[in-house]
Amino acid sequence: MLRLGAALPLHNLAPGQQVAYIQHAETSGYEGIWVPEVMGTDAFTVLAAASQVTQRLRLGTGIVPIYTRTPTTLAMTIATLDALSGGRAVLGLGVSSEIIIGAWHGLPFPKPLGAMREAVDIIRRLLRNERVTVAGKFFQVHNLRAHVPVPSDRTIPIYIGALNPGMLRLAGAIADGVILNWLPAAHVPRAIDAIATGAQRAGRTLADIDIACFIRACVTDDLETAHQWMRRELTSYAIVAAYHAYFTACGFGAEATACREAWQQGDRAGATQCISDAMVHAMAAIGSPEACRTQLASFVAAGVTLPIVFPFSYEADPVPSVLHTVQAIQA
Repeated sequence: MLRLGAALPLHNLAPGQQVAYIQHAETSGYEGIWVPEVMGTDAFTVLAAASQVTQRLRLGTGIVPIYTRTPTTLAMTIATLDALSGGRAVLGLGVSSEIIIGAWHGLPFPKPLGAMREAVDIIRRLLRNERVTVAGKFFQVHNLRAHVPVPSDRTIPIYIGALNPGMLRLAGAIADGVILNWLPAAHVPRAIDAIATGAQRAGRTLADIDIACFIRACVTDDLETAHQWMRRELTSYAIVAAYHAYFTACGFGAEATACREAWQQGDRAGATQCISDAMVHAMAAIGSPEACRTQLASFVAAGVTLPIVFPFSYEADPVPSVLHTVQAIQA
């Protein structure tokens, strides 16, 4: 049976709507929910509320940055969620972006690989209730035993959100899972090769790592409106240097470059139109439930072990549409 996760849509739903959506994902048969954190609501509070009204759904942060909370706080918070949910928590970590961390939070944005390695090491040790002293380059902890509420036989899974080869290799070396994002199915094998290289260097195998992937999805008959929404969404990423380079590596360099140049020249509408239909089709599942399932299956065939439906809506009130998408795909 195909494993399917669901992501909380990035539509600024009210907290009560978010919890209701998570309940809907459980009754629709999804394996787990993944709650992103950018602005608006935070991931942990929503998941804590959801833990009290769900029974079996895995509850994952998908994803939270390692810079906006200390590793100590992350360990305590995920341990608390795990206790509240009866052992269903999953910690999804990422590095976010210089804009979010630097401009929005006013924090340093150090080198991602070293910071992620240190953060995961500290969190794991604290979750084992070890006494921890770390004088790292990025994080420091002195003589701390956190006394987190995690049983000795329970290991809370840690997933790393990864785009580029270095972070993919690190995820292969130290994580229980990796979360891919904005990736065409055709480029999944390239990502898996990097994950496998990291795993091999650490004495692990690819079988030790769950390979999850966010896949934007919209079940709709209005294909053009959905495509236009996706063009705007992809534009917001393509104008960022890191994603411009990433989309180029995924084979969409011409679109990303044209989009970024138009944006820098103040042509917002023109920038959006630089995103091709081919890029939209590669990055999202749009159309009938059958068409969306076919697109999800292409990711599984390419090596993804956990496709995560990330629904979006072009409607003024997105709630009915995103609920319809998650239910129709799993039907």
